[in-house]
Amino acid sequence: MVTVLKLMTLTQLKGVANALTVEDFFKHNHINLKLTNGVIIMSNTELKEKIAKYLSENKPSLIEDLGSQFDATAWETANAMPYELCGVAKAEDFEAIWKELATWDKCIFILIHLGTVLEISGKLGEGNFGHGYYNLSHANGSCIAGHLKMDDLAGIAFLSLDLHGSVSKHVAFFNNDGKAKFYIFAGRENKAIIESVSESFEKMKEKYSINK
Repeated sequence: MVTVLKLMTLTQLKGVANALTVEDFFKHNHINLKLTNGVIIMSNTELKEKIAKYLSENKPSLIEDLGSQFDATAWETANAMPYELCGVAKAEDFEAIWKELATWDKCIFILIHLGTVLEISGKLGEGNFGHGYYNLSHANGSCIAGHLKMDDLAGIAFLSLDLHGSVSKHVAFFNNDGKAKFYIFAGRENKAIIESVSESFEKMKEKYSINK
């Protein structure tokens, strides 16, 4: 169920947006919507309320698990979560964010695909762009090597969720379909997040988040 609001005509809305397209205006303001025959269908507020209620009673470990409760994509869910649990960053900041992630002493790269969960632990290395991919090599010290398709990146989220009774801090990268492409989890020693990594995570969340 979504809330249907007849706010104003599209012509009026474009005037408010100051030369932005209607789609850009809503994207800039992080509003999930659909335009049908001039009617704006908006579900962001309702989703926020449902998520807040659910989180008061449950502790999901992955954002997909949370979104599945409301038939929402992971990216829609990220945009509806409170800042305390999820800082949302722009796709354009990917390279700057990755370079800071590469300073972490340890991380866990996680890729979930077709029921398989791939985990690679170690230190990330900086990469470079080419042909629509962000290219990584073991030669520069990266624990992973390969080619990350980033031309379909919709956004990034800094997430603090429960994992087996303790807080898990991780960065999720979402594609245009709203699905998580992969995650970078904060590294641990003796089951606790490394202090320097935790501090870096919080500083990055503060620096890059646009939903504060």
